[in-house]
Amino acid sequence: MRSVRKLAFSSLMVLVACAPAVAQTAMTIVSGEGCGCCKEWVKHLEAAGYKPAISYVSAQALNAHKHEVGISLDLSSCHTGKIGGYVIEGHVPAKEIARLLREKPDAVGLTVPGMPYGSPGMGPASEAEPYQVLLLKKDGTTSVYASYPSGSLRRLAEQFEPGVQVLEPPHPTPGVQVGLLYHPDRARDPAVRWFIDFTLGLLRNREAGTGPG
Repeated sequence: MRSVRKLAFSSLMVLVACAPAVAQTAMTIVSGEGCGCCKEWVKHLEAAGYKPAISYVSAQALNAHKHEVGISLDLSSCHTGKIGGYVIEGHVPAKEIARLLREKPDAVGLTVPGMPYGSPGMGPASEAEPYQVLLLKKDGTTSVYASYPSGSLRRLAEQFEPGVQVLEPPHPTPGVQVGLLYHPDRARDPAVRWFIDFTLGLLRNREAGTGPG
């Protein structure tokens, strides 16, 4: 009898220990009626191990729900999720949700305003436009939680020698227009070759600690 009680107690402790992990994968999502990209985002979440439950409501009800959970119009997207006490607005990548749950910041949640092409559920990442994941704080302000470069920039990095990655600058930088674009057909062009060599040289010097910081 004592062994049975011990086994039952051990089983209960295992269930209690597993409960937080289970809770961290369950997500409720409210979306507008007939939204196809929301379904694609749900597939993205499921592939990452989450268990989303989505419900479809009218546009009026969706807007009311966003207001209730603290999402303003300028930060809104086509669907609103909740997981682990946080609000997830829009096409937020699953890995940023995992990071949020791991770091547990004192915040409302994450948002990807609008519907940027190439974000999860919005088309191939290889053709993505640049977008940011914002951390929405409880005072209504936001900060950049993660930045994703354009698909063309990712493809450009892939054509260089192994080890070259797309990195985010350590500080906010102003937009710069570049009039010289790389294409495999123009690889022998002296100007293009100079641009590639110059860029790779900067990266090598930075990794070696001999270039500008």
